[in-house]
Amino acid sequence: MAPSRADENVMSNRSAKIGVQHKLDLVVEGHQMLSEKIDRVEERLESRIDCVVRKLDTVAAQGSATAAKLDAIAADLTAHRRDTEAHPSLYKVKEGGEK
Repeated sequence: MAPSRADENVMSNRSAKIGVQHKLDLVVEGHQMLSEKIDRVEERLESRIDCVVRKLDTVAAQGSATAAKLDAIAADLTAHRRDTEAHPSLYKVKEGGEK
């Protein structure tokens, strides 16, 4: 006995539902894979950013130390200049063969 028209419609609808469900399952699986990959990339990025922040902190600390050294040198030079200006005869620069 051949399947009736109604039986064919029921089987066709079941096939369509199974096909649509399969496609939805693939979409959900794809979204889940993308979500996991985004999470992995985020973790790697966070660790790299933390590394850059530590390096910037180190550079900033070195910059502060260098600034302090430069300030000390500037103070020494200022004091030396005052001393040479206060004693012009002792520190006079002679050019050529002058005595």
